[in-house]
Amino acid sequence: SASALPLLQRVATAAFFIAFLAWLDVLPIPWFEREADGVVSFNYHPLCMTLAFVALMPEAVIAYADGEERRGMSHADAKRVHTALHVVATTLMVMGLMAIFANHRGHDIPPLYSAHSWMGVITTALVCCQAFLGVTVFFFNPMRAFLNLRGLGGDSSPPFGDVVGDGGVAAARARLAPYHRFFGAAAFLTGTFTCVSGLVEKQAFLKCPIDPTYKFCAVLALPNAMAVLLLVVAACAFGATYARRREKRGDASRRRPLEDGGFSSPHGATEEDTLEDARSALMSARRRTRGNDEYPGYDDSLEY
Repeated sequence: SASALPLLQRVATAAFFIAFLAWLDVLPIPWFEREADGVVSFNYHPLCMTLAFVALMPEAVIAYADGEERRGMSHADAKRVHTALHVVATTLMVMGLMAIFANHRGHDIPPLYSAHSWMGVITTALVCCQAFLGVTVFFFNPMRAFLNLRGLGGDSSPPFGDVVGDGGVAAARARLAPYHRFFGAAAFLTGTFTCVSGLVEKQAFLKCPIDPTYKFCAVLALPNAMAVLLLVVAACAFGATYARRREKRGDASRRRPLEDGGFSSPHGATEEDTLEDARSALMSARRRTRGNDEYPGYDDSLEY
């Protein structure tokens, strides 16, 4: 059942971090001890990146599917959770980049020499663009806030009215929502594979402490387990989001328009289908009254 995917995702996330903490303990330079010549620990880099792409971003991805659809959260509240998680994840990503550049500079290692680092650059660009678009278009309208501050917010005539008014914001969101969804998925997917490639790259520098030819000690086996768990987390996040969109489209296709402007249940619908239709209609009404008051006429129920 799709409703079990968020729970499975969180179980896989917990298992990932148990394995990650065990791995930090068996590394040649464990935890966050300073390296030779006082160089900042490499381990801050995987810590920040896994917190960003394994703990926080998957939760941000399912904020609507789990929070809004299954926990009864309003669309506006789900959007705040989605935004807050992404902001913290992006901050951790930047901190992870600072840590690895500081570590490489301390060891005189040239930056951006591997496929992992190139993938990291692409991921960083996608995440930053998504963060800018999400904050400036979907979370609030900075142009309207600026004009309000200058005392021009009430001017509904051109050139300001068409750009910053409710209709302009709604139209911009409607046009950009598909791109925001696509590039958001691309950023999360590339981040996932970048983390996996980082684990593989780190394995190449490690040897089993007792027998260097042995391949199944903890320092080499734990990254394999973490890579598999990371893919499970990403698959559950995408699955929960995809299931939500299919359910919404199914609800819309099963209902017939009535003369009074409402929608009927599909022909031959079961009592469960009827209850689901009623639940969807109630949640849509809640979104309109609680979450979308400032943007009338804009249906963002399929925004993510």
